[in-house]
Amino acid sequence: MESNPSVLIGVADDGTILSNAQIILSDLLGDTRIFMDFQSVSSFSNVNIQYWNLKHRWHYAFSGTDFRDFFTVATSSGNVRLRQFSRTSGTSAYLSYPFSRAYRIEGSLGYYQRTIDRPVTRAFPCGGGVICLDVDFQTFKEQFPILSASFSGDTTRFKEFGPYHGKRFDLTADYAPTVSGDGNPFTNYFIDYRAYGHLTRRSLIAWRLFSAISNSSGDVGLGGSNIFSIGGFNQIRGYNFRQFFGDRVAFTNLELRFPLVDQLRFPFGSIRMLRGFLFLDVGAAWFQGGKFFDERLQVIRDFKFYDSQNAILGDGRGSYGIGFAWFLGPFELTWTWAKRLENSVVGTDTDGDGFIDNLDRVPDPRSRHGFEQSFYIGRSF
Repeated sequence: MESNPSVLIGVADDGTILSNAQIILSDLLGDTRIFMDFQSVSSFSNVNIQYWNLKHRWHYAFSGTDFRDFFTVATSSGNVRLRQFSRTSGTSAYLSYPFSRAYRIEGSLGYYQRTIDRPVTRAFPCGGGVICLDVDFQTFKEQFPILSASFSGDTTRFKEFGPYHGKRFDLTADYAPTVSGDGNPFTNYFIDYRAYGHLTRRSLIAWRLFSAISNSSGDVGLGGSNIFSIGGFNQIRGYNFRQFFGDRVAFTNLELRFPLVDQLRFPFGSIRMLRGFLFLDVGAAWFQGGKFFDERLQVIRDFKFYDSQNAILGDGRGSYGIGFAWFLGPFELTWTWAKRLENSVVGTDTDGDGFIDNLDRVPDPRSRHGFEQSFYIGRSF
């Protein structure tokens, strides 16, 4: 065993429990390694086992995985529940070439089978001659080979409180040329970029940009495209964990991080590295073809990130606020106060008959004017 097993536990701001356990096995020189990852989010568990051979400049690996993903669904009755989006199982072979200690390229070829719940639309009249779309979920099963290529880099320098200076990024593209079963061929694109710039010895500016795009043929929700979910945690704070979903997601975070107290001692222990931060989060989730799932109306409609008429966000979401974090043993505990940026909504029921009478954009009447308080356990980006 190369090191002691790593066990991490996190709690999202809605109380969802996350865990990650990793075991690394290695020979004496570290030329061959076995990575075993066990993860869980709520009741959804994931397993990934990899074998890597690092004897030469060209590295190769084999892996087996069983992965479950989910998103949060708001029903017409106002209830919020976790819904499994997919279960994916399969194997892959990897080839990696490091240009230097900081940059590398990777390629892989795998074969997977997947069971997936996708939103499907149903047209119905909603008053005034307007046709609306209702949303239900249908289960699909599919099998496919997948090609993947990525370019990554990491020049980050760390201090005892976390990343301090430098950047890290990962650019990945997936391609499934054929799909048997209910799905269609698809492509996925991912970008994850993080940059850190120190201001003083222990204060810094941190910025993250993340986006995921999945393309496929077929109507909204009916193709082979993947569905991603964002919200809450340290993505778009002030909203529920994974509240927004679509086959296109993007969000950005900007933080000013600074020290508060080095250590607070108590008879039963101590709190160390108490740090504060100011943050701004902005992001959105939507579907290909410029469509958006409206959780308030339970319909899929046209997507509009910014409402220029009212000079506020449209279907985009954002928040700003303040927070502080501290370490309790290996765990980083975070407490935030987030105020949502104002956004507009489509459709109002003016006469109370349950049908949409006004399709103009208006400021969200459910907008909360105070700060949303949240607590979560998990590493800062």
